Amino acid sequence: MDVQHLGMTGYKAADWLRGRHAIAVELADHRRVMAAVSHADTDASIDRTLAALRDMVGRFGSGGRFTRPSRPVPGLADLRTEQVMTLVVPGERITAEIADYLKTGSAQGIYVEGCADQSLSTLRVVADA
Repeated sequence: MDVQHLGMTGYKAADWLRGRHAIAVELADHRRVMAAVSHADTDASIDRTLAALRDMVGRFGSGGRFTRPSRPVPGLADLRTEQVMTLVVPGERITAEIADYLKTGSAQGIYVEGCADQSLSTLRVVADA
């Protein structure tokens, strides 16, 4: 789960989950936490983990990447957009150079982290105020 939109690192999220809910995640990095499910888990232990994650999102989600309404729009243009890889942060404008880079990469079949639409035919943008 990518937690950077919650205003925290994966390390901080792992610490919070452990301290608040006694949930130990499998892995954490600078922007994600990963909870693992094994044959030893029960429905109750999985539900407890999901409840802890929901609690974390509920408590820290107000700093989310789209605090204003967003909408999908076609193509790559000079827009304020969702996070796209590490090239564009939420709210940043996509320049012609970034658009060209993304179009080239998409044509080569790269995975574009952070995009809701991997084809890049639409991007989520911040709605007009």
